[in-house]
Amino acid sequence: MVMQTLSYGYDVTSVSSQAEVVSGPQPRRGPPQATGDSRPSCARGGQSKTTGIQEKKSIRIMHWNAHGIKTRKLELGVFLTENKIDVCAIQETHLKEEERFWIRGYKDFRQDRINRKNGGIITLVNTNTLTAVVTYRSRPDGETVDKDTECLGIELILPSNNLHVYNIYSHPDKDFQFEPQVKQDNFIVVGDFNSHSPSWGYKDLDSKGEKVEDWAIDNQLVLLNRADDPPTFTSMTWRTSSTPDIAFETDDIQGKSERSVESLLGGSDHKPSFITIKDVTVESDNRK
Repeated sequence: MVMQTLSYGYDVTSVSSQAEVVSGPQPRRGPPQATGDSRPSCARGGQSKTTGIQEKKSIRIMHWNAHGIKTRKLELGVFLTENKIDVCAIQETHLKEEERFWIRGYKDFRQDRINRKNGGIITLVNTNTLTAVVTYRSRPDGETVDKDTECLGIELILPSNNLHVYNIYSHPDKDFQFEPQVKQDNFIVVGDFNSHSPSWGYKDLDSKGEKVEDWAIDNQLVLLNRADDPPTFTSMTWRTSSTPDIAFETDDIQGKSERSVESLLGGSDHKPSFITIKDVTVESDNRK
């Protein structure tokens, strides 16, 4: 596998990464990685009603494994406001169905795990900047069986091409699955994949990582992570660092997106990652 040289428009604080140089020819081809080059869009995203004044702005997406969210609510709310987060995709919420959770100024789209402990995902959307609808749930309302990969898809309603954001959590001991249809443009998948590949900084390629790579290649998705990025997870038990938290996108938006890894938040052993997509057309009168 020949690794591409990546170009990013941001600076990341130097952190020891799990990446090492892999000598010799690679036995398989990894997923394409973001290069920073602009590519034309297929322009087949959903159309929304264009009313009011339009403007160009950046959309900032955060994804983070919270490892339990109830006790981190106040700190999370401040963090989202200070960093101007438009969409926050959180894994391992550990919420029960009867428990309420909300962040002021954000609409929550939530899917709890019901058959096993922990797990759960939630996507928060800033109501001052965006409007969104749910397009996919791995466990539809009324079903009582959790899938191996928890998945929640939303569609951001924009004046031109709507943006699809999918939030996933794949348990370390479960197989990787992604059942929704992958759009050919304006599509991004973020979350905790719990899979290994040199493409996103591991020394080895496990069977799950191979399946994730094949899925990305088959669906023509671009990997936002690069092998030498700072790790997103630190095991206090084993004193090791790795990157189970990764992101993929369609190539029409990879030329205007940037990824960074932030500092630890709220006592979780995972660091949040930011993805900033520039020059997105929005309705300016949606902002309050």
